[in-house]
Amino acid sequence: MLKVLQSNLGRARDAHDNVQIAVREHQTDILIIAEPNKKIVSTGEWLVDTRSDVALKCINRNVGVQNVRKGAGYIILELQEVAILACYISPNIPLDQYKSEVDEIMNAVDALSKEMVIAGDFNAASPLWGSANIKSEHWADWIASKNLTVQNRGDTPTFTSGKSASFIDVTLTTQGLANKICDWEVQREESLSHHRFIHHFRN
Repeated sequence: MLKVLQSNLGRARDAHDNVQIAVREHQTDILIIAEPNKKIVSTGEWLVDTRSDVALKCINRNVGVQNVRKGAGYIILELQEVAILACYISPNIPLDQYKSEVDEIMNAVDALSKEMVIAGDFNAASPLWGSANIKSEHWADWIASKNLTVQNRGDTPTFTSGKSASFIDVTLTTQGLANKICDWEVQREESLSHHRFIHHFRN
């Protein structure tokens, strides 16, 4: 079983300290962080994309890493049987640039023949995972064409700020993993970020 925790920490140092507690409590194997604190992830055993917008850490050194690929806003961790793509796309860029960055992620996924988990902060709301905006249409077409499965339950927001709530942190899987992801859940515990922790296991 592979245990994954994903969230967005909003660059906050105290949120980084707090997530380490969650990692220990949930016996996490792989930690995926969008908007990490750049200074913290510049040292140690963090894997970071080319612009320090997403970071990944293998807590369990026995997960069997075979290869690591990096791009702007994404990291691909290739294990023996599966690959994990961690990503983050800013909400503060023009729509054309947003689509271009999504296309780059899609191309990276298409280049691999392994079953995959795609996890991160898409900054796109879709009826596929709880709500909707124009950015989600680009994702939806690709998800349908590749027959991907959305693991989100869509009943608990992944982002809350005051009275605002949305579903923008997403977990997708290829069909071969669709039934192997279990206990996908948005956690109620304090993350010290506007984003909640998401835990999921792969059998």
